[in-house]
Amino acid sequence: MRTLANQVSPAVRDRRSERANRRCQAGFTLIELIVAVTILAILAGAAIPVTAKVLTYKARKATQEEQTQILDAAANYFADTGSLPLSVANLLVAPQGVAGWTGPYLPGISTDQLSGLTTYQVDGWSRPYRVTVAGDTWTLESAGEDGTFGTPVDLQSVLDVTYLRREWTIDRLRTVNQAITLYNAALQATSPLSTNWSTAFSQLVGAGYLPNVASLSMDGWGDGWVPDPVGVSPVVRVRSVHLSTPAQVGSGTSGAQSTNGSGSSTNGSGGRSSRSGNGSGGGNSRSGNGSGGGSRNSNGSRNSGGNSRNRNRRG
Repeated sequence: MRTLANQVSPAVRDRRSERANRRCQAGFTLIELIVAVTILAILAGAAIPVTAKVLTYKARKATQEEQTQILDAAANYFADTGSLPLSVANLLVAPQGVAGWTGPYLPGISTDQLSGLTTYQVDGWSRPYRVTVAGDTWTLESAGEDGTFGTPVDLQSVLDVTYLRREWTIDRLRTVNQAITLYNAALQATSPLSTNWSTAFSQLVGAGYLPNVASLSMDGWGDGWVPDPVGVSPVVRVRSVHLSTPAQVGSGTSGAQSTNGSGSSTNGSGGRSSRSGNGSGGGNSRSGNGSGGGSRNSNGSRNSGGNSRNRNRRG
């Protein structure tokens, strides 16, 4: 006796098999979809924090590199104008009432798409820099990734222009004291130099030993020269009240940098710049024998060797 299964025609068996296969395929696809979504969620959860760290690192690095450029530009601005810029924009467009501006001091100016400002005016997060001027110290600050100033993630760079004032003072002293020596050799007996510096300067200019340039009548801080020694007639040399000893005139020292960006020492030396990721920074060290970076030798030429930077950064 044939069974019921044997009585089913082949066509019916094929249709039943096809429906069963479709049911199996549909269930398997749904499982695959669930597994795939789960895997993607796990990968996304792991990748997002890593991506955020990478983006933060790149933004901090770009900000630190840009701050280096801006500090150099601010130093050039000061060398030309004798004053510090009140904003980064002053390095790009000449401010009114400032003489000697020869900028722009930053190359390749472009516009930041998010802020609408120039790229030099904003940090790696497209937020504006904060500029603070206190005496001879110029501070450039970024709020970092959290966007809040005064937190440990701030990026700060400091420029102290005391070294420039010292270089100007030393160069001018060489010129003035050489003129005094030549004047005394020729005219000391008939017209000795006055102990009053303003009068003595007029005598040097009138006799043709100095050009009538106002900067030669004062040091890098804008103060007049002081006869050395004081009260002795005729004047044999002058010095600056901002340099402790006349011996510094020939040493070519231009200042020492401190780790917090401020000038330190009792002889008027000052640090050029410092940088850090948390408000403090290392800087250049300058020697007093002409071998340090940025020092000048006896003929006024600049030595570039021996310049070292120590920077503390927080990534």
